[in-house]
Amino acid sequence: MRVTDPPDRPNRTSIELIQDDRPFLVDTVRLALRRHGLRERRFAHPILAVRRDAQGAVIAVGEPDAPRESAIHAEVSPRVAETERPALAAALREAMEQVRAVTEDHARMIRVARERIAQVEFAGRLLADGAERARRVCAFLEWV
Repeated sequence: MRVTDPPDRPNRTSIELIQDDRPFLVDTVRLALRRHGLRERRFAHPILAVRRDAQGAVIAVGEPDAPRESAIHAEVSPRVAETERPALAAALREAMEQVRAVTEDHARMIRVARERIAQVEFAGRLLADGAERARRVCAFLEWV
């Protein structure tokens, strides 16, 4: 992660980070910026297929079966004071750790929610007024 001041853009700070591609990254970065009183003036989020060696050096880009990485570039204003940059970087690192924790089991959570929806739909047919209650519960589970 880098937090720098681009010399050709006064009153802005540039933030660059690379992260395994996961859901919720963009919203999480934007939320962390807002908590520091910052607004992005530019925001780019390309997702790249990147293969790295054991030390983390890039060895290939664009291979179809390579793991996906999110490259996030944000330019924010007002400019972040040099003394405040470590706190901003720490907050962004913590936010990315939270995204990782939440999404590690995301696919499993979705699978379990779908299983519960099927169970509720089946059980709802067996209860008086169960179909309507089952519909509401299923709508909630789909929303979650």
